[in-house]
Amino acid sequence: TTSFIMTKRGSLCRYIVASVFLLVGLAILLLALFLLPVLRDSILDKKLRSDAVLKEGSDAFNEWKSPSAAVQYVLTAYNVTNSEDVVKNKAKPNVSEVGPYYYRKHKQKTDITFNQNDTVVKYKLHDTYVFDRDSTPAHLDPDKDVITTLNIPFMAAINGFIRGEVTKLQMDGIMLKAEPEVFVKHTITELAWGYQDKLTRLLNSNKKLPSPTFGLFANDSDNDWSTY
Repeated sequence: TTSFIMTKRGSLCRYIVASVFLLVGLAILLLALFLLPVLRDSILDKKLRSDAVLKEGSDAFNEWKSPSAAVQYVLTAYNVTNSEDVVKNKAKPNVSEVGPYYYRKHKQKTDITFNQNDTVVKYKLHDTYVFDRDSTPAHLDPDKDVITTLNIPFMAAINGFIRGEVTKLQMDGIMLKAEPEVFVKHTITELAWGYQDKLTRLLNSNKKLPSPTFGLFANDSDNDWSTY
């Protein structure tokens, strides 16, 4: 009987010990399963924070300074086919669509300066547009395709005169010296990136245009100071 009781107690002790080890093992496993994602996220977070810090010469800095990915721009123009009839007879303008012309816009940061503790970066943003010959239909050439369109600087001068921003004396000088036409003919490249004529130079001298060169995207390449 004594031997039986001792055997029973021994089995019970072994059962209790085995159960404790099993529970401890389960606890460790559950803890590991819980901590692994936390540790993994912590490591990834530290890696991302490290990569996000702008240090000159690092991959993150170089990509931030000059992103490898370009933004695609599509330019479509409208050619006025009856400009003379519009001016002489006040006819309704007839327009035909010309395009599309594809461009790739590349951004680059210049004049980069760090503050004393490297927490703020000051820079200028420079945009460069590159004509995408492969994406643009073969029969289109922005350097050769000429369209007739409204003389936008002239329209701006008239609007300024109506609003009182251009004086009568200045308007008389514009009409006398520049002899502007309601419609002008230019290539797609000139209309987009800039051209000069008597009117644009005169408006610039009167401080009505920021530059003697006028283009829809002429002032889009350089921007003011920015911070990061």
